[in-house]
Amino acid sequence: MFFKQKAILICIEDLRQEMYKAMSAYGIDSLQTLSASQKLDIAINEYYRLKRNVESLEIAVS
Repeated sequence: MFFKQKAILICIEDLRQEMYKAMSAYGIDSLQTLSASQKLDIAINEYYRLKRNVESLEIAVS
């Protein structure tokens, strides 16, 4: 696994915890929870974008 992918996975876990904390403190439909959820979505999408790029490179090299 490349360094950037690993860093994003760590970030995803941190953002997931942040979202759960916001949900516990403010409720599931609060703006704080929504904001945390959107940040988490962005990080997850970035991870899968990077993963697709790595897989494409591996196929091209094969």
